Amino acid sequence: MKTVVTLGAAAVDMVFKVDRLPRPDEMVFAEDGPYLLPGGSTANIAVGLARLGVPSRFVGKMGSDDNGRRLLDAFRQDRVDTSFVLVDETGRTAETVIAVDREGGRVIFSLGGTAILEEPGEFNAGALAGAQALYVGEALPCVGARAMAAAKDLGAVVVYGPGGAFSGLGTGVLSEMIALADYLVLSRGEARMLTRQDDLNAAVECLVAAGAHRIVVTQGDRGADLFETRTQAASGPMTVSKRHRDAMGATVVDTTGAGDAFTAGFIRGIITGEDADGCLALGNACGALAVSRVGAREAMPTWDEVRAYIEASGRGGAPSYE
Repeated sequence: MKTVVTLGAAAVDMVFKVDRLPRPDEMVFAEDGPYLLPGGSTANIAVGLARLGVPSRFVGKMGSDDNGRRLLDAFRQDRVDTSFVLVDETGRTAETVIAVDREGGRVIFSLGGTAILEEPGEFNAGALAGAQALYVGEALPCVGARAMAAAKDLGAVVVYGPGGAFSGLGTGVLSEMIALADYLVLSRGEARMLTRQDDLNAAVECLVAAGAHRIVVTQGDRGADLFETRTQAASGPMTVSKRHRDAMGATVVDTTGAGDAFTAGFIRGIITGEDADGCLALGNACGALAVSRVGAREAMPTWDEVRAYIEASGRGGAPSYE
């Protein structure tokens, strides 16, 4: 199995549990925590892939402070390649504060900091050596588009997940990366932010108009959809097919990182040759296991756990995994 390269952000999460999330001007008391945990959406996906048995390489930026060292140590413990991580000697590593209630709901506050490459020249194309796929998460368009184009030239599959941090920029700003991606992965909320469309079908139409080829939309306990554009002939009309996969049952403890776990599972499906159903099933299984645990990085399942979970569930003719 070849390497999956991930380009995006890493951060340190301060996580604590509360009875319920506060209303405006209201104070609630933490019941557990705070805990300082390694995080960042793309960083979580890199670790998620490694735990699923996929060689992964993380490309990003962090400070040389204690938090930066904490993140690098955590990557190495999961055997994620950090050879192309840039360390800013004067930077402060990015941090977030996450409150999680008893139902698994959460609010996230970003404290900013050094987290992503800021100039196209900071991306070293050597990071793509031996890559079967490139995942681009939190990335400035000038950096992300350069990395994607280089990956396409090498024949690698390109997956793009702008996340909540960048989806708000809209399709106009992100159109080049949307068109370069083989797969665009979004939560339902991110699809709404990216397109300014409340209706999912309208959002998909907007994304297709922006150049999207395949769009994956996760919808929590309602499962996930894969929309794919098809053209019958060179001059024929374009159609969009939809494939849905129901969510797998899970006791929700903490939804933090569920989307990251789904994406890691979906990418593993792509590079191991699974069909659309198999990719969605893997993503859903990883997401279900993740929400049953506290934390984001800590909740990323191993391949043995995912395989056992799917085989035990026996749902919907799930594929048999070797």
